[in-house]
Amino acid sequence: EIDERYMKHVVKYLKPQVVVITNLVRDQPPRQGHFDFVYEDIKKCLSSDMHLILNSDDPYLQKFVIDTDCQVTYFGINKNEYSYLENNYENLVIQHCPLCNKKLKYNYYNFEIYGDYYCSNCNFKRKSPEYAVTKVDYENELMIINDKYEVKILNNILYNIYNIAATIATIGYLGFKLEDFIPA
Repeated sequence: EIDERYMKHVVKYLKPQVVVITNLVRDQPPRQGHFDFVYEDIKKCLSSDMHLILNSDDPYLQKFVIDTDCQVTYFGINKNEYSYLENNYENLVIQHCPLCNKKLKYNYYNFEIYGDYYCSNCNFKRKSPEYAVTKVDYENELMIINDKYEVKILNNILYNIYNIAATIATIGYLGFKLEDFIPA
């Protein structure tokens, strides 16, 4: 993992073939300025020979698909017992479609802007993740990927579930058998 604002300094030395982006949010505003600055810094580092592993639940990350020629593998969390229908968060990173600027609608939310989003005016919508968390069970500290792979979670923090899903998507994309890492 590298700090998003240092990516431009590190990429020229590491030359990654795979880049995982879990989210772009309003974190540490004094240091980051604005999430659009961070997006632009990361976008400048990407080249068409890089493969992106993206959180399909974050509509803002779809801008990387729109603005680059990178191939993409998606991970995400499907609707589950903790998903909800009404979002009460203010100051969201993205509320409007990046293609037509119409307000996005949601079938469900997992957290803030993360969920099953779509534009009622054009074809912009959440991409179906190749690596989907199909069950979250905080009580038993586990998650299930693609209705098959049961993974223990160390604590009941949603970001950790997204991070684990990103790791599993990366392992799968790199051609490793998930069964070698996760008992089915």
